[in-house]
Amino acid sequence: MREGDELNLIQEGTNYGWPLATLGTRYNNLPLADGPHYSRHAEFEPPFYAWVPSIATSGLTQIQNFDPAWDGDLLVSSLRA
Repeated sequence: MREGDELNLIQEGTNYGWPLATLGTRYNNLPLADGPHYSRHAEFEPPFYAWVPSIATSGLTQIQNFDPAWDGDLLVSSLRA
């Protein structure tokens, strides 16, 4: 898949769509084999945040006890420039 990295706030019993729905597309731009819901989340819970185009997320951590202005924020690392 390309594009559509997602951050979801996981809640029990909620369907986020994967692998039937994603904001990404296949590298050849054809629809997903098992579902027509690529590039949208119409029937599922949408992500809290999505990077489109993708930033190639490689890590995520919540900042705590650093600075009151940052506490609770998320720090995301990327494999792309």
